[in-house]
Amino acid sequence: MLTAPNLEKIPYIEHGFCTAAESEALKKTHKKHLLLLKQAHDDGVIFATSLDIGQDVEADAMAAIEPELMLGIKTADCVPVLLADKEKQVIGAIHAGWKSALKGIVKNGVDAMLHLGAARENIAAAVGPSIRFADYEVGKDFYNAFMEHDPEAEVFFTTDKKYFNLPEYVKSKLFEEGIEDIFDTEINTYKDTSFISYRRDNKDENRNISWIKIK
Repeated sequence: MLTAPNLEKIPYIEHGFCTAAESEALKKTHKKHLLLLKQAHDDGVIFATSLDIGQDVEADAMAAIEPELMLGIKTADCVPVLLADKEKQVIGAIHAGWKSALKGIVKNGVDAMLHLGAARENIAAAVGPSIRFADYEVGKDFYNAFMEHDPEAEVFFTTDKKYFNLPEYVKSKLFEEGIEDIFDTEINTYKDTSFISYRRDNKDENRNISWIKIK
């Protein structure tokens, strides 16, 4: 299972970025501890506990301090972000599709961690497998939405406005929140067939799961 070196250094957590096959196995073997949100491509965030498991909670980010609770993010081209404070036992997980990223999900997810006692300067973040720049073709309405709500995002488009660098945009939002310790797996879900890609497969069924927990 793929992991991030910066998160590996934090002794109180475990985490992973699962392939399609690993994701299916994880759902079966860790059903009692794995929290999967009803993701809405919006800006909602929750303070997660084990009571939320199986409750169909709608949000796109969560923060937690409860041991053994696995925060799971489902993606099929969107950007999963896993976070942990290096000193205090506070973790977070974010589903950053273009809509949720534009609406401020990264800020909201980080703010939730701060509310639980994390410090910006101590947070490490890992960006998981997602669709990459060369394969993320977008339309005019997509570009216009960014120009209306976040004009500075123009630097993440190609000059012809046809392709968008979603992972780098998400990383820029992490930097804006004062997070400097960021690892990017740089895996392209569209190209790597061990991961599910909605754009490549055109199927709205299974998802890749990225997860993090306090031991």
